[in-house]
Amino acid sequence: MKHVATYSQPSPLKADLRPDPLLAKLQELAALPNGWRFGEGVPPHPTTLDNAREIYRMVASRGLKADAFPGSDGSLILVFYANERCVEISLAQDGKMNVCVEEGEGADFHEIKEIPNAVLADAVEEINLLDRH
Repeated sequence: MKHVATYSQPSPLKADLRPDPLLAKLQELAALPNGWRFGEGVPPHPTTLDNAREIYRMVASRGLKADAFPGSDGSLILVFYANERCVEISLAQDGKMNVCVEEGEGADFHEIKEIPNAVLADAVEEINLLDRH
């Protein structure tokens, strides 16, 4: 009998082909029509969406729970959660950013820190500190 060498190839890693939930939501928010909120409201400004994607890209590997909420004026709020603490990043149409760190659940929360006129590094730093408290 002829010996045939067989090589066991490692099975290729099965990539999770599902879209990232936050990136998918940002895409949905980009498609909001004018008047989406009771006849008023505009979709988030493209620059605002780009800023949100950039922040998320920089912290996505952390695996934190995250969500996004549109403002009727074209702004966007990104929220990152860890335990009872969250970082809320308000992204305005004009590129301005505010960062707020809160602790608690539901309506029972208190503000720990606020950074008005924040820069990208401020937002990323606060997100990176989330689960260290």
